Amino acid sequence: IDFVSKDLISDLPNHLISHILSLLSTKEAASTSVLSKRWHFLFASVPNFDFDDANEETTTSFVEFVDRVFTLLGNGTINKFSLSCGDGVNPIRISCWMLNVLLHGVTDLDLNVSKLYLCSLILRSKSLVKLRLGPRYGHSLTSGMEVVDVFLPNLRWLFLDSRDVGLAKLLAGCPMIEEITLMNLRWGFWKSCTVSITKLKRQTFSFEHIILSLKEESFITLKLVYVAYYDTIADKYMKISFDLIIEAHISLRLTKDVDVNIIKSGKAIEMVGKANAFLRGMQRSNTFRIYRST
Repeated sequence: IDFVSKDLISDLPNHLISHILSLLSTKEAASTSVLSKRWHFLFASVPNFDFDDANEETTTSFVEFVDRVFTLLGNGTINKFSLSCGDGVNPIRISCWMLNVLLHGVTDLDLNVSKLYLCSLILRSKSLVKLRLGPRYGHSLTSGMEVVDVFLPNLRWLFLDSRDVGLAKLLAGCPMIEEITLMNLRWGFWKSCTVSITKLKRQTFSFEHIILSLKEESFITLKLVYVAYYDTIADKYMKISFDLIIEAHISLRLTKDVDVNIIKSGKAIEMVGKANAFLRGMQRSNTFRIYRST
């Protein structure tokens, strides 16, 4: 009996092979492009890419690999692009990759990098629906985060871990935003802050360092159903409107300059009263968790 081996995978239709490739890591999927011209074409049709320099022995090999994948990509469409890399990768090179990704119509962009120069195309992308900008090694994203002109008309989800960003311009340029997470934002250096987003449903604001407090703070979020807020107590809450809130997690703290003597004085009672003004805005929530620090 003569048994003849048969390549069953190559006989599959293109859309099934593309689906199989999408289940592999980006590095594994890219390696199939050497099999034949057909596989080269099929890899270019994979919509999701995930790059992490921890998977490469050297920074040089990582950069070369990412560049090579973009060469193979051609005119293919990108749905999701995830990049995680450390200080060894030049921020300008990262910006070039981002330009390439945005030109391919990416809808979900996830960046975990040490430094990033935000190019105007990121902040004015009509394709982005989900955007995550965070640090590579646990430190807040710094350098080059100046927000000049923002218009992200289709952005629904935003995660930002950065100390240096123009919050007002950022939020004003995201009219369709529904869920937002802001970490380590230094808004204690501002005189006031107003958060007014009509479509926002879920918000998480977290600033762990106890340095300064805002002079005035306002929240006008008509459709908000979930809020997690971890920060120092503001001097004054102008307007708090959380009419539809279902779940709230709150941690309000005193600043570093409030010592034991001040806590025992009448000023501590005054500051507690300021916290009450904020907490009353949550009184309709079904789940209301206040942490010990409050």
